[in-house]
Amino acid sequence: MNSPQIPDLATRERSIANLRQTRREIAEFNRELAEIEAQLDRELYAQKLARIGKIAPIT
Repeated sequence: MNSPQIPDLATRERSIANLRQTRREIAEFNRELAEIEAQLDRELYAQKLARIGKIAPIT
């Protein structure tokens, strides 16, 4: 049977660095997505208020 081999130190370090970078990119993407979601929530709320005549619509 073939047993898995542990990669050399340079390969492990490069893989870890890549994983960390990917994690940072995903965290940044999630932060941006949360901002977009919050903005959409604010706009929907404003639209609902405008429909029931509470405030003027946002332009």
